[in-house]
Amino acid sequence: MADGTKDLGTFEARVGELDARRWAWKWSPQNPLPQLEAEILQVLEELINMYPNVTEEQRSYIRRMIQKLPGVGMYLQAVAAGDIRKFKSDIAPERLYPALIAVSMANSIFGDYRDFIVLLGSLWLCAAQARIDPTPYFKSAAALSDSNEILLDGLSMKALLATFHNSAYFKEDVQPFLPK
Repeated sequence: MADGTKDLGTFEARVGELDARRWAWKWSPQNPLPQLEAEILQVLEELINMYPNVTEEQRSYIRRMIQKLPGVGMYLQAVAAGDIRKFKSDIAPERLYPALIAVSMANSIFGDYRDFIVLLGSLWLCAAQARIDPTPYFKSAAALSDSNEILLDGLSMKALLATFHNSAYFKEDVQPFLPK
């Protein structure tokens, strides 16, 4: 694989095993869910770190893998949404780009588009409040995103991230709250 990245087939087997364990999980007094979730979040972090450095074909493979294995894929939203909480804490806001990579990888599995748009707005606002210009991060994540599948308003993930700052939602629900 390019740039010394791990074999994606190996990752798919790992993600598949975690997905199967997540769907098979049942509550017990030992509660194995936190350990399983920690493993899922770790493999997602590895994929998020790899994603910008692989070819478009490999990114497409990762997106399809995540869609095919929703027991793991659903945690991408937790990665992105969890980063919103981190922006408001003492943790440095370097997590904007990984959160947007998680959004790009998830592509269309974020569920209701209204929740998804609010998530993007929250990421933008949190970055702006931390005095980070989110525009280049959104554009960089857009460059890595799928341009084929149409998500909403006739836009692909690539177009949605690249033009988010021009959307009606942004103008009505994000821009008025940006720091002056």
